[in-house]
Amino acid sequence: FMKRGQLLSQPFFYIFAVLVIGLILIFGFKYVGKILETSCKVENLDLINDVRSQVNQLRSLSFGSSYECTFTAASTGDRRCEFVVPKNVRGICFVDTTRGQFEQIKFTDIKEIVSDLGAAANKNIFFSADYGDCTAEPAMIKNIQILSPVCVDTTKENSFIMENSGNIIEIRK
Repeated sequence: FMKRGQLLSQPFFYIFAVLVIGLILIFGFKYVGKILETSCKVENLDLINDVRSQVNQLRSLSFGSSYECTFTAASTGDRRCEFVVPKNVRGICFVDTTRGQFEQIKFTDIKEIVSDLGAAANKNIFFSADYGDCTAEPAMIKNIQILSPVCVDTTKENSFIMENSGNIIEIRK
């Protein structure tokens, strides 16, 4: 049997329990969202680093050496030059912004970004993303030459050529 003071303490216990559970849910959803956003950014940075390392590897080979490279959703390991694309990226363009050949870019969102940044962009790889929660930032890959924009649709069969032209790697379709 309950005494008089115990009856009043029970509602405070339930209110406290509801508050604690509510705070756990609110902070849990907030941090799960941040973790998903961080994982998306890490996937994009992995792709950029993979392209950089492939460029550096090709530079160490003899003049005229080339790779036919592809973008895939998952690595098969069958090809020498294969890049795993994050889920949100549907297109990738290599563009030399100083050449001003923006009309040859087939992705409208990349075309807008490149034309907004202009010749002083200091970036040469651009991404077209499916959704806005995780956008892939443009990056600069050193030691590459792009004579005309090379755009690759990652949702279809795709490939491009990386060729050693001395101290520079030429990217072409």
